[in-house]
Amino acid sequence: MPKRDPLLGAQQKSEPEKVNRSKWASVCVALLVTVGGIALATYFLNDQQQAPRPAGEQASRPIEKVPIPAPIKSEPVTSQGAPPEPVDILLERLTDADSNDLEMGCMGVFTAGKKDILYVSGGTMIVRPDGKRIISPVSDDEFQAFAGDDATTNIEGYRIRLAPRGVSEPGFDGHSVKAVLTISKGTKATSFDGTWGFGC
Repeated sequence: MPKRDPLLGAQQKSEPEKVNRSKWASVCVALLVTVGGIALATYFLNDQQQAPRPAGEQASRPIEKVPIPAPIKSEPVTSQGAPPEPVDILLERLTDADSNDLEMGCMGVFTAGKKDILYVSGGTMIVRPDGKRIISPVSDDEFQAFAGDDATTNIEGYRIRLAPRGVSEPGFDGHSVKAVLTISKGTKATSFDGTWGFGC
């Protein structure tokens, strides 16, 4: 048999190894080039974004629509500090001077909001509607009705109605009861919640 040259076999074995090494080297070079290109591109993009804009150049932004607020509806004021609602007929406070014009004897007083607005004594009634001072006589039947806490009378075109609300509470020389006083004239009418007191 012919003898193989050992040097020739070593050369034949080394040929595939050289090919494989050259392929790996090519792959590594391609990867390095790709990574380097990506890094350079990223750097230039960031540099352009951070660069200041030239003078006079404005960034274009979409126009935002500003919502138009709905009209505010006016609501009536209901707080405790609000002025009182207007009334058809106003009853003014009676004074001590008014009580001096009454006859001596049994007397009835209607109080609303810590002010006296109606006096009835003997055969006389005093009231101050709309700034006027009215002194009017009352009949015996009308006076007895006021003493019973439920009465209706007419004075100078005004109609006055006293109606009790609740149970009469006896006092030392009389009684008191929660009541409503209504004064009307024509189409105007105003009611007052208060206390009716009657004593002798």
